[in-house]
Amino acid sequence: MSTETLILFFIGLSLAGFVAGLVWQNTGNAKKKSFKGSTGAKYLTAVSLIAMILLAVLYSILYNF
Repeated sequence: MSTETLILFFIGLSLAGFVAGLVWQNTGNAKKKSFKGSTGAKYLTAVSLIAMILLAVLYSILYNF
């Protein structure tokens, strides 16, 4: 695999992690009074978002200039 394909694969993987974190945070919260049990979802969402932004900037620098 080329480097470009790997970077795009990891961007997609981090997007999937970001969406999974959002779904995890919002699943069943209509019945709950607090969001105390969703710290793992917050970490997954934050790490996935940061990784996706960094990989997108790296891809932009390497392949668009």
